[in-house]
Amino acid sequence: MEPSSARTGTAQQLEDLRARISEGNPEHYRHWALYLQVLRESLPAAVDRCCFHLAVEVYPNRYRQLPLAARQELHQRMANLVQRCGSLLTVEQLLALAAQQRRRQQRLVRRQRRRWLATLQQEQGGGPFEAAFDAAGPAVHPSPDEPPGSVHLGMGLPISLELFTPSPFAPTGLAEAAPRTGLPVDPPDDSQGPHDLIAAFSRMLASAADAEADPSSPLDPPARAGLLPSHPLQLLRWMDELDGALARRLRNLSHALNVELVRLGLCPNLAPLHLLEAVAAGQLEPQNAPLNLLRLNGLSDQMPDAPEAHGLVVFLRQVDLEADQPRLRTCRSRLRQVRQEVRRMAQTYHRLERRLQALEAEQLWLHDHSTARIQSSQGQG
Repeated sequence: MEPSSARTGTAQQLEDLRARISEGNPEHYRHWALYLQVLRESLPAAVDRCCFHLAVEVYPNRYRQLPLAARQELHQRMANLVQRCGSLLTVEQLLALAAQQRRRQQRLVRRQRRRWLATLQQEQGGGPFEAAFDAAGPAVHPSPDEPPGSVHLGMGLPISLELFTPSPFAPTGLAEAAPRTGLPVDPPDDSQGPHDLIAAFSRMLASAADAEADPSSPLDPPARAGLLPSHPLQLLRWMDELDGALARRLRNLSHALNVELVRLGLCPNLAPLHLLEAVAAGQLEPQNAPLNLLRLNGLSDQMPDAPEAHGLVVFLRQVDLEADQPRLRTCRSRLRQVRQEVRRMAQTYHRLERRLQALEAEQLWLHDHSTARIQSSQGQG
């Protein structure tokens, strides 16, 4: 097969794959809309059950001592919070929240890169990385009793970890954000001078800002022209962002319920919001607890800065809600099937895209090679 025909065939296969994804997007949207509809219907009962467990099983004396007005206010506030959260559990509302989270993450990454650049600029007076090496620990010198040529392996880090930690619960946030923007963060190279390295980081910041400001940039995760992207990798990212926005809505509702329970005197402890975030992100391992509840015993040992707390608090999670509702589990299984299908399409798309790039590079190589040989023959003649 000729290279041109092979390139045309591969490009056509990519176009057909995008067309298949676009045709299946309405069904994907219906699956998500049905899942959220079932979730909105089952959420009030799930909140009632976990709050009932706290009032009757965990803190019965506290609930019994509450006056009638406080008990009625508690139930009314719970219903209002659930209704307000349910109105936000739609595909459109979750996409808006996902866009806010994406912009927040981008600002966090840019802030961390500026901090890294400012640190390098401050350190260039005494050597590009002298202060960073000093922060890692003192140098290890050979003892006079040891023979010459002895090798000492220091356990200190070459660069201070403060340059890479944007938050206490995201020590790898900078490394994870690099594939999203398409701008890899390379480690410092000792062969480069401080001015070259600072200039490289400045160009990286400028390129990231231009890519995020350009609405037609291919690095923008969701397609702006339509609701669902036709690119398989962007569609997978769309699903991940929707799941992340849903988890954040449930976390916010959990925190609001806990605030009301503490304010009215039913629960003695209020779980910090960053603790719920850490548990939701899998950075803290919770103990066994009833569905949609979080046991605080032992979590303070994993978080030295957190106050000592014991007992149970409300913590709504998708896995607990799905375990309690068969209809919700059925909807989630359909979403998993859709995700597996899109993942297979993404693998095929990536393979075809790499093949198309190789064919285009081969064509350019043959053209440049033939041009160079013609010029060489003319020069010799």
